[in-house]
Amino acid sequence: MAENNSDLFARAFSTLTSLRANIDRMPGVNIPEIYVSEFHTVLDKLAGIALDIADFRIPNSEVRPRSLSE
Repeated sequence: MAENNSDLFARAFSTLTSLRANIDRMPGVNIPEIYVSEFHTVLDKLAGIALDIADFRIPNSEVRPRSLSE
């Protein structure tokens, strides 16, 4: 892995680790859409260094806005 790719990979790993830690602290099972978006942004960066990330994407059908009554 080239030096620049190693840095990008390290940053992506760090971001994913932080996301997981933040999500683990959330009560309930509803995760704000912003976290899904950030997760996909990191996956896109990893795809940019030729890593196959397709299996890790969260399908749009699984992302639903939270209703105000929840």
